[in-house]
Amino acid sequence: MKIAIINTYANGSTGTIASIIGQYSKKQGNDVRYYYGREKQKDNEWVYVGENKLALSVSNALSFFTGKIGSFHVFSTKKLINELKKFNPDVIHIHNIHGNYLNFKLLFNYLKSFPGKVIITLHDEFLLTGRCALCLCDKWKKGCEKCPHKSAYPRTLFDKSKKLQQEKIAFLKSLKDLTLVAPSKWLSVLIDSSKIAFLDHRCIHNGLPEPVLNEIDLNGIIDNDRINILFAAYTRSEDKGALIIKELAKKIDCSKFNIVVAGYDDYCSNWFDFDCKKVGLLKREQLLFLLNKVDVFVNPTFKDNLPTILIESLQVGTPAITFDTGGCGEIIDNSCGTIVSNKTSEALLEVIEHFDYKKNWKAHCYNKAKDFSLEKMANSYLTLYKE
Repeated sequence: MKIAIINTYANGSTGTIASIIGQYSKKQGNDVRYYYGREKQKDNEWVYVGENKLALSVSNALSFFTGKIGSFHVFSTKKLINELKKFNPDVIHIHNIHGNYLNFKLLFNYLKSFPGKVIITLHDEFLLTGRCALCLCDKWKKGCEKCPHKSAYPRTLFDKSKKLQQEKIAFLKSLKDLTLVAPSKWLSVLIDSSKIAFLDHRCIHNGLPEPVLNEIDLNGIIDNDRINILFAAYTRSEDKGALIIKELAKKIDCSKFNIVVAGYDDYCSNWFDFDCKKVGLLKREQLLFLLNKVDVFVNPTFKDNLPTILIESLQVGTPAITFDTGGCGEIIDNSCGTIVSNKTSEALLEVIEHFDYKKNWKAHCYNKAKDFSLEKMANSYLTLYKE
């Protein structure tokens, strides 16, 4: 079986998931090719179909000033279609289509005539709305219009959300053999409430390979005389809890708790100006090593689907405290951590202060992590490919 995998980036959370599925499929004897459109990588098995800097800048500017997201990027889309025609796959598995690299009309016109199976994994809510990657209001349920969130990703100057949502629905409806996949039950329920609920869709939880830990120097970072708490500030968005972390740091007893923050150097330096240990941006293997050394991982996220970092924390035996956001409650339960329903720094502090740090969490965390194994996810996708 020949499988084409498409995503915005060759790396990051969605790129990693796409790669994992492809690698497992290859081991089962399938021919897999990867395609991506942003941030060209060196020495990568993914095929880059993106535009040059000038064409990309022009397309991005047109998207912003006209509001017609997904209506430009002609060169990269034609390049992708040509690559797909040469490969002639049996299955096309699409991950994120947003991120300024695809012309939706061109892509879906090609997919309409594609004789094989098309699978789209929704890593966010972009296909449910007119233009937003996250459901920031409820208008998408009955029909987007007069969008109050034009500054949200993907940013635009003019509101074309009504037409964009109608076009997305028409594009998706035109495909002969399409299945949507939600990585969480939470997102699957959102699909049921959306205008594309009529499409075939199912839930396949994200899965990760066995963790590989790369040792880093934690001298001066981990304090054996205090309880070590890790926050991972890998995004500049407050949706991931940056403001909550900052508020909590002002209230927490620093004689008892040692706060460690991992993330972008400039972001951490400018934002987290309180008493904490900053380790900068880490590679996955390094982050796993750090996760293994702290007492608890805290994830005060307001916007998430099924955050893989929670799975990674369980894989190395570290319990997690997280807000009841998206599919977080599908990963963390009382056996491996705590879900916080009240999304405030006060409620989070209360849980942190009364968390049972003496309990032997490791066995429970390892056991829960098995629900999100690479084999389980990849086998589910392979079954779907073969249908």
